[in-house]
Amino acid sequence: MKAGNLPIDGIPPMNPKPFNEGKINARVLYFHGCATNYVFGDVGKAVVSVLTRMGVQVEIPKKQSCCGLPIFLSGDRKTAVACIKEVVDMFSREDVDAVIVDCATCGSALRNEYVHILKELHDLGEDVDDDLVRAAEHLASITMDVSEFIDAHCDWLPDFPPAEYEKVRVTYHDPCHLVKGQGVGLQPRHLLQLLPNIEFVEMAEANRCCGGGGEYQIEHGEMSALITDRKVENVLKTGAGFVAMGCPGCNITIGAHLAKDNVKTIHTVELIQMALDGKRPVGMKTALSQKVL
Repeated sequence: MKAGNLPIDGIPPMNPKPFNEGKINARVLYFHGCATNYVFGDVGKAVVSVLTRMGVQVEIPKKQSCCGLPIFLSGDRKTAVACIKEVVDMFSREDVDAVIVDCATCGSALRNEYVHILKELHDLGEDVDDDLVRAAEHLASITMDVSEFIDAHCDWLPDFPPAEYEKVRVTYHDPCHLVKGQGVGLQPRHLLQLLPNIEFVEMAEANRCCGGGGEYQIEHGEMSALITDRKVENVLKTGAGFVAMGCPGCNITIGAHLAKDNVKTIHTVELIQMALDGKRPVGMKTALSQKVL
């Protein structure tokens, strides 16, 4: 049957509901930090992609800057406090369900360090009022690492397409600022174990430092090398082709030392995005091709 020259049977069916009327499960602000903004853009894309598919409305303030913690630890307190005040003013809002971070250090700053720093400066009589401290406390209460948020609402995740290929073996490294600073360790592991495109294997001493520590690896090179060598050895013993983590600093340090072994570092949320897309991580070692040392 045709309508003029148009075959009626070839007309696609209507959507069950309009595209822009999907259910909104939550509204969040995304603090992407410096590393995602300037180096790891694919992590930011994965965060937005996964959260959006979960029915989360993601708002990304365009003028956000550094969390200020690396600056503070480097000794430039004035600049650091200016960054902290700017972040608190921008992100401490009552009209959102959470502030999402993908960087362990940023998360630790917003969740723990801001309140401590501002209270100390307030007690010293510096330009920090009670309202700013209360705003920082509210920000701390709504800040969540992206893996923590996804795990808490994993029932919002769409079904993963079945993996029709050889799985990739993945292990997980605990960034210090994530597991020790925020208590987030089980959540990313749970998510990795849900993914049909990977075989998750635990490494020995997963919660030991990678040896990076910002400037530590530069100022204390010999000691840092011993710590990093131990981490690399533990990774290689798993036979994994990927090391998942939630910290750009750890990503850089571990990735730089594993490149020669064809083992790649990746953010946990990127693996979730690949699984939702039905993709096998490309160019890595596969589960069956690896020999555990």
